[in-house]
Amino acid sequence: MKKLNTLLEIVVEQHKSFFAQAETQHQSLSPMFIAIKADGSAEQYLVDIENEQQKQMLCDQLSEHFKSTNVQYYAFFTEAWAAIYQDRQMNVQPSKREDRTEIVLTIVADNEGNKLGSTLEMVRDWNTNRVVELKEYEMNATAFSGRFAELLD
Repeated sequence: MKKLNTLLEIVVEQHKSFFAQAETQHQSLSPMFIAIKADGSAEQYLVDIENEQQKQMLCDQLSEHFKSTNVQYYAFFTEAWAAIYQDRQMNVQPSKREDRTEIVLTIVADNEGNKLGSTLEMVRDWNTNRVVELKEYEMNATAFSGRFAELLD
């Protein structure tokens, strides 16, 4: 777990550095995977995902590739929408809700089934659309799961 904690800390600090240094008005963090193999080498995969079918196909391909190339642990990060759900709102995706929050989601996982995650709220200056702060966002989640967290399971 120590390696996962270290990887998570490094990736989160990189997010903060990226937004602090970005000069563009419409800052955006492209979804990316970073995979660490048994020999210590790393691979990066910048991805463009547009729909559910592409998400599933990507996950299937990466899972097979990670397992066949002896990936020991990996990180996945992306921008996303988050929302706190009440029972009556479970059928509405966060991206379609008025009370949504823009976040950077980071998930790290290893080949022993351990998973950690981080969610950072993207605070924008809406006059310039620049991200001016990344702050901790509490999702009330006890575990990170889902297709992007289970590529080595």
